[in-house]
Amino acid sequence: MNNPPELYWVIENRASFDRQARRRDPAACVLWVPGRPSEAWLAAVARLLSQAPAPARVSADADPAGIEIALAVGSLWAQQGHEW
Repeated sequence: MNNPPELYWVIENRASFDRQARRRDPAACVLWVPGRPSEAWLAAVARLLSQAPAPARVSADADPAGIEIALAVGSLWAQQGHEW
């Protein structure tokens, strides 16, 4: 990868994702997680992370479902030994 990201920013809220994707830092890769991450989403992002490792920032609603989503996403980074 020629210009790997320095940071992944995973955002659960679609409106927030759209807004942040438009004005993101060029060194960041902004990803949308559509609700609870599916096995396919986790596998695709795990593959991406194995090819271009970087820490993650996770944005989700501060309610039980959002916390569950953030933990599921964060565990993917933790499993590969990366900060989140």
